[in-house]
Amino acid sequence: MPLQNWDDPQVWANAYKLKKASNPNEWADGYVRDCSMYTAAPGKANQIINALGIQSTDTVGVIGGGYGWIGNQIAIQTGCVVAVVDTSAVIQSGKAQNADVEIINADVTNNNGRNQVKQALGITGNNKASYMITEEIITCLDDTEATQLSTFLNNISNQVVHYTTEIDPDKLASGNQDPNYNWKTLEDWKLLLPNDLIMSSADYRVV
Repeated sequence: MPLQNWDDPQVWANAYKLKKASNPNEWADGYVRDCSMYTAAPGKANQIINALGIQSTDTVGVIGGGYGWIGNQIAIQTGCVVAVVDTSAVIQSGKAQNADVEIINADVTNNNGRNQVKQALGITGNNKASYMITEEIITCLDDTEATQLSTFLNNISNQVVHYTTEIDPDKLASGNQDPNYNWKTLEDWKLLLPNDLIMSSADYRVV
Protein backbone atom coordinates (compact mmCIF):
# COMPACT_ATOMS: atom_id res chain seq x y z
CA MET A 1 0.00 0.00 0.00
CA PRO A 2 1.43 3.46 -0.91
CA LEU A 3 3.06 5.38 1.92
CA GLN A 4 0.75 8.37 1.36
CA ASN A 5 -3.00 8.51 0.73
CA TRP A 6 -3.31 11.00 -2.13
CA ASP A 7 -7.10 10.82 -1.94
CA ASP A 8 -6.77 12.85 1.27
CA PRO A 9 -6.69 16.64 0.67
CA GLN A 10 -4.58 17.11 3.80
CA VAL A 11 -1.77 15.01 2.33
CA TRP A 12 -1.67 17.35 -0.67
CA ALA A 13 -1.78 20.37 1.62
CA ASN A 14 1.10 19.11 3.75
CA ALA A 15 3.29 18.27 0.76
CA TYR A 16 2.49 21.57 -0.89
CA LYS A 17 3.29 23.54 2.26
CA LEU A 18 6.81 22.09 2.36
CA LYS A 19 7.36 22.86 -1.33
CA LYS A 20 6.21 26.44 -0.85
CA ALA A 21 8.44 26.87 2.21
CA SER A 22 11.47 25.90 0.13
CA ASN A 23 10.53 28.06 -2.89
CA PRO A 24 8.06 30.76 -1.75
CA ASN A 25 8.20 32.76 -4.98
CA GLU A 26 7.60 29.76 -7.22
CA TRP A 27 4.47 28.35 -5.63
CA ALA A 28 0.99 29.79 -5.33
CA ASP A 29 -0.92 29.85 -2.05
CA GLY A 30 -2.82 26.62 -2.53
CA TYR A 31 -2.79 23.51 -4.65
CA VAL A 32 -5.72 24.10 -6.98
CA ARG A 33 -5.73 23.89 -10.73
CA ASP A 34 -6.79 27.46 -11.47
CA CYS A 35 -4.29 29.38 -9.32
CA SER A 36 -0.99 28.51 -11.04
CA MET A 37 0.70 25.69 -9.22
CA TYR A 38 3.91 26.74 -10.95
CA THR A 39 5.12 29.94 -12.44
CA ALA A 40 8.05 27.75 -13.43
CA ALA A 41 6.16 24.96 -15.26
CA PRO A 42 7.39 25.94 -18.74
CA GLY A 43 10.99 25.98 -17.54
CA LYS A 44 10.67 22.69 -15.71
CA ALA A 45 9.14 21.02 -18.75
CA ASN A 46 11.86 22.46 -20.98
CA GLN A 47 14.56 21.00 -18.73
CA ILE A 48 12.90 17.57 -18.87
CA ILE A 49 12.54 17.78 -22.66
CA ASN A 50 16.21 18.67 -23.08
CA ALA A 51 17.43 16.06 -20.61
CA LEU A 52 15.55 13.27 -22.36
CA GLY A 53 15.65 14.56 -25.93
CA ILE A 54 11.87 14.38 -26.37
CA GLN A 55 10.82 14.91 -30.00
CA SER A 56 7.56 15.86 -31.69
CA THR A 57 7.15 12.28 -32.88
CA ASP A 58 7.35 10.80 -29.38
CA THR A 59 4.49 9.63 -27.18
CA VAL A 60 4.76 10.48 -23.49
CA GLY A 61 2.78 9.35 -20.47
CA VAL A 62 3.09 11.41 -17.28
CA ILE A 63 2.07 9.21 -14.37
CA GLY A 64 1.02 10.94 -11.16
CA GLY A 65 0.88 14.19 -13.10
CA GLY A 66 -1.42 16.06 -10.71
CA TYR A 67 -3.29 18.82 -12.53
CA GLY A 68 -1.08 18.34 -15.56
CA TRP A 69 1.13 21.39 -15.57
CA ILE A 70 4.33 19.65 -16.64
CA GLY A 71 2.63 17.23 -19.04
CA ASN A 72 0.75 20.05 -20.71
CA GLN A 73 3.94 22.04 -21.18
CA ILE A 74 5.76 19.04 -22.67
CA ALA A 75 2.96 18.78 -25.25
CA ILE A 76 2.97 22.52 -25.99
CA GLN A 77 6.75 22.81 -26.34
CA THR A 78 7.36 19.68 -28.43
CA GLY A 79 4.08 19.04 -30.22
CA CYS A 80 4.23 15.40 -29.13
CA VAL A 81 1.27 13.38 -27.86
CA VAL A 82 1.06 13.42 -24.05
CA ALA A 83 -1.28 11.60 -21.68
CA VAL A 84 -1.41 12.80 -18.07
CA VAL A 85 -2.56 10.20 -15.53
CA ASP A 86 -3.58 10.76 -11.92
CA THR A 87 -5.99 8.61 -9.92
CA SER A 88 -6.16 10.86 -6.85
CA ALA A 89 -9.72 11.73 -5.89
CA VAL A 90 -8.49 15.25 -5.09
CA ILE A 91 -7.20 15.73 -8.63
CA GLN A 92 -10.15 14.05 -10.31
CA SER A 93 -12.65 16.19 -8.40
CA GLY A 94 -10.89 19.45 -9.23
CA LYS A 95 -9.54 18.83 -12.71
CA ALA A 96 -12.29 20.76 -14.49
CA GLN A 97 -10.96 24.03 -13.09
CA ASN A 98 -9.14 25.61 -16.01
CA ALA A 99 -7.97 22.15 -17.11
CA ASP A 100 -6.43 22.43 -20.58
CA VAL A 101 -5.13 18.87 -20.62
CA GLU A 102 -7.09 15.72 -19.88
CA ILE A 103 -6.25 14.05 -16.57
CA ILE A 104 -6.91 10.35 -17.07
CA ASN A 105 -8.13 8.27 -14.14
CA ALA A 106 -6.26 5.08 -15.05
CA ASP A 107 -4.67 2.61 -12.65
CA VAL A 108 -1.48 1.56 -14.44
CA THR A 109 -0.99 -1.39 -12.08
CA ASN A 110 -3.62 -3.33 -14.05
CA ASN A 111 -4.03 -4.19 -17.71
CA ASN A 112 -7.17 -2.13 -18.20
CA GLY A 113 -5.48 0.99 -16.88
CA ARG A 114 -2.38 0.49 -18.99
CA ASN A 115 -4.51 -0.08 -22.08
CA GLN A 116 -6.40 3.11 -21.29
CA VAL A 117 -3.13 5.05 -21.29
CA LYS A 118 -2.03 3.45 -24.55
CA GLN A 119 -5.36 4.34 -26.13
CA ALA A 120 -5.00 7.96 -25.03
CA LEU A 121 -1.58 8.04 -26.70
CA GLY A 122 -2.88 6.42 -29.88
CA ILE A 123 -0.76 3.31 -29.38
CA THR A 124 -2.08 0.01 -30.67
CA GLY A 125 -1.18 -3.67 -30.39
CA ASN A 126 2.20 -4.47 -28.88
CA ASN A 127 3.64 -1.05 -29.64
CA LYS A 128 4.97 1.00 -26.73
CA ALA A 129 5.10 4.63 -25.73
CA SER A 130 8.37 6.48 -26.11
CA TYR A 131 8.44 7.50 -22.44
CA MET A 132 6.55 6.94 -19.23
CA ILE A 133 7.54 9.64 -16.76
CA THR A 134 6.50 9.28 -13.14
CA GLU A 135 6.16 12.65 -11.45
CA GLU A 136 7.22 12.53 -7.79
CA ILE A 137 5.71 9.07 -7.28
CA ILE A 138 8.45 6.67 -6.26
CA THR A 139 9.12 8.34 -2.91
CA CYS A 140 5.47 7.59 -2.04
CA LEU A 141 6.03 3.85 -2.53
CA ASP A 142 8.00 1.24 -0.65
CA ASP A 143 10.76 -0.55 -2.57
CA THR A 144 8.55 -3.49 -3.57
CA GLU A 145 5.81 -1.19 -4.88
CA ALA A 146 8.32 0.94 -6.78
CA THR A 147 9.78 -2.17 -8.43
CA GLN A 148 6.33 -3.39 -9.38
CA LEU A 149 5.39 -0.01 -10.85
CA SER A 150 8.58 -0.05 -12.91
CA THR A 151 7.69 -3.45 -14.32
CA PHE A 152 4.15 -2.36 -15.19
CA LEU A 153 5.34 0.78 -16.96
CA ASN A 154 8.11 -1.00 -18.85
CA ASN A 155 5.39 -3.19 -20.33
CA ILE A 156 4.00 -0.19 -22.22
CA SER A 157 7.04 2.07 -22.61
CA ASN A 158 10.42 2.01 -24.31
CA GLN A 159 11.89 4.12 -21.51
CA VAL A 160 10.63 4.66 -17.97
CA VAL A 161 11.80 7.84 -16.23
CA HIS A 162 11.28 8.72 -12.57
CA TYR A 163 11.26 12.47 -11.94
CA THR A 164 11.82 12.70 -8.20
CA THR A 165 13.11 14.64 -5.24
CA GLU A 166 16.30 13.31 -3.68
CA ILE A 167 16.86 12.80 0.01
CA ASP A 168 18.23 15.90 1.73
CA PRO A 169 19.58 14.96 5.18
CA ASP A 170 19.55 18.58 6.40
CA LYS A 171 15.95 19.16 5.35
CA LEU A 172 14.95 15.80 6.78
CA ALA A 173 16.52 16.69 10.12
CA SER A 174 14.89 20.13 10.21
CA GLY A 175 11.42 18.86 9.30
CA ASN A 176 11.40 20.35 5.80
CA GLN A 177 11.43 16.87 4.26
CA ASP A 178 8.57 14.68 5.47
CA PRO A 179 9.96 11.48 7.07
CA ASN A 180 6.91 9.51 5.91
CA TYR A 181 8.34 9.09 2.42
CA ASN A 182 10.83 6.69 0.87
CA TRP A 183 13.68 9.17 0.34
CA LYS A 184 16.79 8.03 -1.52
CA THR A 185 19.62 9.44 -3.59
CA LEU A 186 19.30 9.12 -7.36
CA GLU A 187 22.03 6.51 -7.26
CA ASP A 188 20.19 4.38 -4.71
CA TRP A 189 17.03 4.52 -6.81
CA LYS A 190 19.08 3.45 -9.82
CA LEU A 191 20.35 0.44 -7.90
CA LEU A 192 16.76 -0.54 -7.17
CA LEU A 193 15.43 0.25 -10.67
CA PRO A 194 18.39 -0.40 -13.00
CA ASN A 195 16.36 -0.43 -16.23
CA ASP A 196 14.90 3.03 -15.61
CA LEU A 197 16.23 6.56 -15.74
CA ILE A 198 16.12 8.55 -12.50
CA MET A 199 15.91 12.35 -12.83
CA SER A 200 16.38 14.93 -10.10
CA SER A 201 13.49 17.37 -9.84
CA ALA A 202 15.97 19.95 -8.53
CA ASP A 203 18.74 20.03 -11.13
CA TYR A 204 17.48 17.55 -13.78
CA ARG A 205 20.51 15.32 -13.39
CA VAL A 206 19.81 11.87 -14.84
CA VAL A 207 21.30 8.55 -13.80
